[in-house]
Amino acid sequence: MTAGVRRPHGGAESTGELPHPILPAAVIADFLRAVKVPGTTFSTLQIFADALERDGVELVREVVRKSTGTEVASLLNDAHKLKSADIALIFTVLEKIILTVASEMEGQESFALELSEVLITKQLRTFYYMLKTTNKSNQMKSAFKLLIAMCALGGRTVKLLLTQFSFATCNFANLVTRRNTVDPQDVRACAVHLVVAILMFGDNQSIWSLLQTKNVISSLFAGLIVDRSQLIHLLLTTLLDRVVNNSTVSKTLKVQLFNQTSLRQLCRVLAWNGHKKSEKEFTDEDASATSSLEERSGIRDTVLRFLMAVCASTKYGIVFQDPTFGTGARNSNHVLTEILRSLTMTSAHHRELARVILIAAPDQIVHFLPSWKPGFVPRASDKWTDMMGWLDSIYTSMDVIGRVKKLPGKSRVPLALSLVLPTIMDQELQQEAFSEKQPVHVTTTFLKFLGGVLVRLYKISLVLSLEERKQFLVACSEKVVLPEVVAGSLLKLLSVPDGSPGRVTEVDVRAVTGYLVLDSNIFQRDLPVLISEAADLAPVLAEVVDSVRTELTAVLEQFKTSVSDGSGDFGMEVDVSDAVLLERQKKAESKWLRTSTLSLLLRVTESNPGLLSVSLMDTLMSAYTATLSEADQSIFDLIRRAEQWNPELAASVSFCYFGRAAQKHQLNRAKQGISLLPSQPTLREFVDSLDGGLIARTAVDFPIRLPLNGSLVGQLIIEDAYDPRYLLSNFAALIVAPASPINIQNFVESGCLGLIVRALSSLDPAMRSAAGFCLRGLIVKLGALRFKGREQLLYVLDLIKRANDPAKAWPSLWTTLLSRLFAVMFDSQNHAYQVIMEFLLVKPNISLDTVPEFYKLFESGNLTHGKERKFILEVLRDGVRHFRDYEIGRKSHVWELIMSFFGSPLSNAATDSLISEVFLSASRVPYVGRRLVKTNGYFTWLTYHLTASDNAELVGNLTASAAHCMRDLLNAKRRACFDGRSLIKPLLAAVERGVISVNGTEPVLLFLSDLLLCSPSSDDPSLLVLAPEDLTAVVDVGLKYLRFSRRNIEAAQWRQRCRLAVECVSEIRQLQSSRQSVRVHVVQRFLSSLTSVLLEIDVD
Repeated sequence: MTAGVRRPHGGAESTGELPHPILPAAVIADFLRAVKVPGTTFSTLQIFADALERDGVELVREVVRKSTGTEVASLLNDAHKLKSADIALIFTVLEKIILTVASEMEGQESFALELSEVLITKQLRTFYYMLKTTNKSNQMKSAFKLLIAMCALGGRTVKLLLTQFSFATCNFANLVTRRNTVDPQDVRACAVHLVVAILMFGDNQSIWSLLQTKNVISSLFAGLIVDRSQLIHLLLTTLLDRVVNNSTVSKTLKVQLFNQTSLRQLCRVLAWNGHKKSEKEFTDEDASATSSLEERSGIRDTVLRFLMAVCASTKYGIVFQDPTFGTGARNSNHVLTEILRSLTMTSAHHRELARVILIAAPDQIVHFLPSWKPGFVPRASDKWTDMMGWLDSIYTSMDVIGRVKKLPGKSRVPLALSLVLPTIMDQELQQEAFSEKQPVHVTTTFLKFLGGVLVRLYKISLVLSLEERKQFLVACSEKVVLPEVVAGSLLKLLSVPDGSPGRVTEVDVRAVTGYLVLDSNIFQRDLPVLISEAADLAPVLAEVVDSVRTELTAVLEQFKTSVSDGSGDFGMEVDVSDAVLLERQKKAESKWLRTSTLSLLLRVTESNPGLLSVSLMDTLMSAYTATLSEADQSIFDLIRRAEQWNPELAASVSFCYFGRAAQKHQLNRAKQGISLLPSQPTLREFVDSLDGGLIARTAVDFPIRLPLNGSLVGQLIIEDAYDPRYLLSNFAALIVAPASPINIQNFVESGCLGLIVRALSSLDPAMRSAAGFCLRGLIVKLGALRFKGREQLLYVLDLIKRANDPAKAWPSLWTTLLSRLFAVMFDSQNHAYQVIMEFLLVKPNISLDTVPEFYKLFESGNLTHGKERKFILEVLRDGVRHFRDYEIGRKSHVWELIMSFFGSPLSNAATDSLISEVFLSASRVPYVGRRLVKTNGYFTWLTYHLTASDNAELVGNLTASAAHCMRDLLNAKRRACFDGRSLIKPLLAAVERGVISVNGTEPVLLFLSDLLLCSPSSDDPSLLVLAPEDLTAVVDVGLKYLRFSRRNIEAAQWRQRCRLAVECVSEIRQLQSSRQSVRVHVVQRFLSSLTSVLLEIDVD
């Protein structure tokens, strides 16, 4: 029966009276009647739509239980008889039903899929009708939003939509011009969201189909210049992720999409200054800006990053490699040529874009630089100086040696010449730089550029054959300015009287003389007589000659070293492995000497603390970098000893200053005296002295077992992380200091607040107490401040304060999430901020026994579901630091869910990689590895995925996690390998087919070594439980590994390991040949001779 609905002619709606509240049961009944019985009034649908806002999940659950998707779709069966407003109401109801099912009703997706398929196959005419430009905006938007909701169901619906829906029929190119300056979700925004939804939820085939559709994506670029910032970020980041960085999208298709017109429109967005009603209102003047400086800067960074990915990547972008470097008859990158010619050198963003394009596509230098030649004519101008620095950075950044190596033999000389000196730098322009009218700094600036040219051509000459080298140097000598011209220019400058503005300085003399000596050494021609006989130059000439020759010798030695480390393509047999090892040994000895000296000082001052003088502590604080390196931990112990035994030192030596800050403080103290100088820095000064990257790494890898008041010198060594004990002590002192101003935004965004919160996860009560003290002091300090975001920050800090129990450590999962929140606390447009704050604002109290918002983020049905899934996986990866974190995840079934998601059609390579990192991180935690194996069947799961995957990074992470799990099993009281033996063949097969390279076999060998100890034979524990063919493969892998380790350890040590390994292998093969059983201890001895070697160098 055909269902239909009609608008009422009387009642509450016609009289203007408000309807009485209707119970959900009645709402459901009326809606189902509207679905199944024709003639139902539209007031029923309106009431149902309003009820969905209040009780959406319960209502939709009843609809799903009592009807089908086909029945609900029948609301549109008489759509041709309905008004646009009535259809819009039906579209809105259907959209809410689909979104509710997708996001809140796991296992009921079939209902939404059935509904969507009926709508797409039978109601497209209704969609086309609603997308007519004669309709009102809300009516058009309802159609777009329903299409977006259907796309959110996944690839199946997206694929069906693309096969049925015609963007041309609905006149999509005109729809994207429909704007409303007061409505962030205007028609254009909805159209963009539809394209984004197709890209995000569709598979690669769907993406290809969309890109093949004309005037869809390309129609969006023209209006970006006046779009809202959020829309620009969303579109460009989605295109970057799903199209540009998608290796399945061919370069030819990308060139068609990102053609000259599209790229010019995108380049215009670099001048974006706020959203406008239309493009006609756009001007690039700051006076017309409708956005903040930060917002404009963020858009420019996003656009520039996108354009760089498109225009400066040979792997993912539209750059085609030209083997002739632009000297051939055919231009391989004509699109780039046109874009480069449209750029202006007055724009810093245009210059940066041009720079990266030219580095990636050096063939464009020939086509592009001549159009900017006027900008390179030497003159006394800051713009000219900037342009010369810009040009030098291009040639300095190009991998000249690598490109020349790939050149064909017959054409190497002319092509190599094109990589050294741009054609615009002809003799006429060079002589202009040395004319009498030029100021000294112009001449020396130009000479510095030419000096770089000479060094580059010298490096290139080293990779050419002897005959090619002669031809190359002759050709180069004809291209650069004659040395006599340079010499004459210098002598004229020297003739300027002292005190005159144009008088040359000694620095200039050295620059010019250095260039001439470089020219003389490279081209093997004599220094100009004018220079060699000039008395004024005699004092510096000999010194410069030695300096240049030393520089060239260093270049040659560096080249020889690189040849030795490589594959010897140039026929040079230079064995420098002993020199490399010697250099490493020197560094190790220097480090050992520093550490030993501090260790000795610790022992001496323990019995005689009076040795800790001001001068000694000054020296120590200058050398202190506040990390958890062994040397820094010794200095930290000495600082504490000085504070305890000699409090007077604190008046002379402020322990809040370290490293360079300490050196500067000591210098000021020497100038001003102790009484005139503050004894400690302000909180702002202390934060400024910290490295933001090091703070972030410390927060991620926070040492939860580090005691605040204890010493772990030699037990816990982390070279690239700050010592939380030192930082927390200073934070505690400086936060409560009354005269210590704070830059709250810098304090939060630098990661300091996140680090304090991470300390709440410490297993040491004193460390947690120090963190709590800092937070309480910070809340008090913030109370007197006024700044943007103050209420939100105080709200989160208050949540933490109320949830904190000093007797219990916080789960690292929670402190990791909060530290990530604080990193973006003042960026309200950041997606992570929006997600976390939305969660915290609806939670009056924090429940620490759950994985925060895992299901909502991991199974998100939002358009940004990829970002949300990535975010929560990163929290898992960095947050599982203790067995309690694993248990929280186990109770929420997190581990089973991500294991089932891994490698499924719903996942992608990036998500699989993140999941492998989650398990790698979790397996390192004591007791977690064995529980993953026992409770979650981790080894069985690994067996399949190690066999199925050819992704080297993925397999490497999984293999390392298997090794950690096996070591955890080995440490258990009752040793058992569970399904560990099932991993032997997949691991060896991965090594054999090259997925696990030679330098990645150490985890395999460690796993096998521990496995042999965990799985003894039931008959005789000393017997080896390993198939003969597997044992042979293990021996082969081990021997390859041993050969690989040759250049990583000292020769004597390597020979000793070889001897031990050969003895074991001989015994194994002898036992095999005589058909005797191989004992565990023999193979164990063989593996132990290998797995103690750390691998860092690639094999030749």
